[in-house]
Amino acid sequence: MAITRISNTPRMTTAKWIGLGLLALFFIGGGIAHFMYTDDFASIVPPWMPYPRETVLATGVLELVFAVLLFVPAARQRTGLWIAVYCLAVLPANIYMLQHNIPMFGYQAPPAILYLRLVLQAGVIALAIWSTNAQQHLVRYGLSGLFRG
Repeated sequence: MAITRISNTPRMTTAKWIGLGLLALFFIGGGIAHFMYTDDFASIVPPWMPYPRETVLATGVLELVFAVLLFVPAARQRTGLWIAVYCLAVLPANIYMLQHNIPMFGYQAPPAILYLRLVLQAGVIALAIWSTNAQQHLVRYGLSGLFRG
């Protein structure tokens, strides 16, 4: 008798597990940093956004929740999509940091590093969508042109 898969959950390859692990470490580190360096993170929140300190603490909690949900099979794909949305939501803070050359962790980063940070954010989005198989949700909702093959 052959063993068949009953679940619609996509198979996780070793590479995707490694991607999930890297994402989880990234968000655990980032989430903890939000609590350890709250004032530094609050300094890059654009002035048009209210409650910078509270926003930093809330996003720290959110990053830790993301790290946990990456390993919950039933939530993994949606978590990948929410991570992508989250990365886009915090983009204004990273742009504000670049525009005003705001130091972080007592270090004044050169503009090239801050530009690289923006590019890496796109990489985090791509890794989140790929490693969580979230592209299946994008295809389901009519965004199949974003992912071919």
